[in-house]
Amino acid sequence: MYDGLSSNTITSIIQDSKGFMWFGTRNGLNRFDGTNFKIFRNDPLDSLTLGSNSILSLCDDEAGTLWIGTYKGIYHYNPEKEIFTPFKLLPPGETRYINRDNNGNIWIVNNFTLSKYNRRENKVSSYSADSAHVIALSISPPGDVWIATTYGSLKKHDPTTNEFKSFDLRAINKKTLTFIQDIYPVSDSTLLIGTMNQLLLYNLREHSITDILPTAGSVQTHKIIRQQGDDFWIGTETGIYLVNLATGSNRLIQKENSNPYSITDNVIYSFYKDIEGGTWIGSFFGGVNYYSSHLNRFRKYFPYKGENSISGNLVHEICEDSLGNLWIGTEDAGLNKLELKTGRITSFKPDGKPGSIAYQNLHGLVADGNYLWVGTYEHGLDKLDIRTGKVVRHYTSQNSTLQGNFIVSLYRTTAGEILVGTWSGLFRYNRETDQFRRDSFFTSQIQSIHEDADGTIWVGSYGNGIFYYNVKTGKNGNLRHETSNESSLPNNYVNNVYQDKDKNLWISTEAGLCKYDRKAEKGNSIFRQWAF
Repeated sequence: MYDGLSSNTITSIIQDSKGFMWFGTRNGLNRFDGTNFKIFRNDPLDSLTLGSNSILSLCDDEAGTLWIGTYKGIYHYNPEKEIFTPFKLLPPGETRYINRDNNGNIWIVNNFTLSKYNRRENKVSSYSADSAHVIALSISPPGDVWIATTYGSLKKHDPTTNEFKSFDLRAINKKTLTFIQDIYPVSDSTLLIGTMNQLLLYNLREHSITDILPTAGSVQTHKIIRQQGDDFWIGTETGIYLVNLATGSNRLIQKENSNPYSITDNVIYSFYKDIEGGTWIGSFFGGVNYYSSHLNRFRKYFPYKGENSISGNLVHEICEDSLGNLWIGTEDAGLNKLELKTGRITSFKPDGKPGSIAYQNLHGLVADGNYLWVGTYEHGLDKLDIRTGKVVRHYTSQNSTLQGNFIVSLYRTTAGEILVGTWSGLFRYNRETDQFRRDSFFTSQIQSIHEDADGTIWVGSYGNGIFYYNVKTGKNGNLRHETSNESSLPNNYVNNVYQDKDKNLWISTEAGLCKYDRKAEKGNSIFRQWAF
């Protein structure tokens, strides 16, 4: 509710023809415009408000009229005047289902009785004799109308005769058929049926019923939706089952208390797929959740307590070694190793034991064969043996030729040389002597290091622009911001340098992103800028 919803119990969801999302709750109707919620509730002193705050069903007809089913009947919403008027062709009562078929007819389950409203003729036809005690209604994409009744039968509407054909599930099911909660037509011959304790697939042609989740125990199903193809989402009392009917595979998604990206509640009551393909999930205690495949192409890693997770939130460095590991350095909780094949995460913290890293605030990582170089904030440089996970050498300004304990950036050139960027300049590591030599050209506060395709080393500094130097050609220089030159570097505080596949050089500064045009004539360096 702190995000603007009137209640955390979501009973129904729909997107109207104008793109607004509507959420029916136990305490009012909510309209969401992508940024803000507007809440509509009953006002006993205003006859043009909703007759009940308990919203059970929502539907949008061909004319763009929003139908709202409540505990006290059906209401229409006028978007221009933002008023509600009762639908008087049916008596006030509990309206759990409202749905539209392909001919524009509105099907309604009111007081457990099925009715059809013909909008063109403004006429209601009820099916009390053939469909008493209706508890579920579903209309397939081709337009077939299906209902389920309390006494365990399915009924399919025949538009040519305006009658229903019955299918007795109790006679087929080997176990006692419990109360049906939802039905979903999968094809012209199969339906998914959610009951109080099972998810079943009914085959009309074979007259057979299959338990889709036979090893899951009791599965109280509330809502079913097709994601795509053979993939279905099943909203239950214990989370969301992701089911593939072709392979028979299934997976249960549940609330994870320490995961801000998990569903907020396990009791799932409603689903809706919007025009952009995103899925809105209504829960009983946790409000609305939203899922989009476009936003979930990346797996997220963040700290858990007692779980297989990274140790910190402030990720500063990531690098991959040749042994199939991804190393993640944080500024608040040390080092992490992610084994890409298994997904296993191991954390390394400065616990003071032999072989541990020197400090938890890491500012540089580079893999070098069987070793990982680990730079720290004001605690020097570690050389870690990847095979054992132990630090085998620790370098500081006190015990080595490395002049500076604040390691800002580490880099391995194509020739295999290790470069160490510090707050006092750049140092080159000599493997034979196990010593560091100060680079006489890069003497500023180093922020980033990058080697381009021509072998030129580009170094971003903190306050002095970009320095570049090519050992083979001797070509070097310094690119800086010039107040009178709009095509110069936008800012002298350079955080990173990167060359793309087309050999364009991209520079991120504290004044935005820019691309360096190296083809420009000498003395006319051009930077194209993107400010954010």
